[in-house]
Amino acid sequence: MNKGTSDIQAQLGRNIATARKSAKMTQERLAELVDLQTLSISRIERGSVAPSLATISKIANALDVPVSTLFLMSPSSTAIAYNLVDVLESLPEEYRSFVYGQFREWCSVLTQALLSSGKVDAEKMPPLRHTRPTNADAIACQSSPVQPKDKMKKSK
Repeated sequence: MNKGTSDIQAQLGRNIATARKSAKMTQERLAELVDLQTLSISRIERGSVAPSLATISKIANALDVPVSTLFLMSPSSTAIAYNLVDVLESLPEEYRSFVYGQFREWCSVLTQALLSSGKVDAEKMPPLRHTRPTNADAIACQSSPVQPKDKMKKSK
């Protein structure tokens, strides 16, 4: 195995471990969900074994993350995202719903800016996936005090 392959394998393992821990799931439970032995999950997370694409897909589904997330090469990007969600989950409901509302607004503005720049094809943009916030959090976001700009103008 060459150095590039081992780097990818090691990063894949770290990303799986990060996503699993963020989901507050044990190696045993993940192994159960993907029909593997716990030792196999441990080896995958340590980067000593390369899982098949089918296994990677099963792991992503069990962790409720896009497969692409497991291949991110920046170790901090995945960890930061999951740590941010953990921090948000620790906030009181009213603050969490406000912050989620702000994030939704920012995502909407950034998406529109990307689309209008012509640098991104709308057909090729992946759909936004909300993997960690619960349904209750999504409902709380919908009732957030944040309003789109066009509604704010009308209310003045």
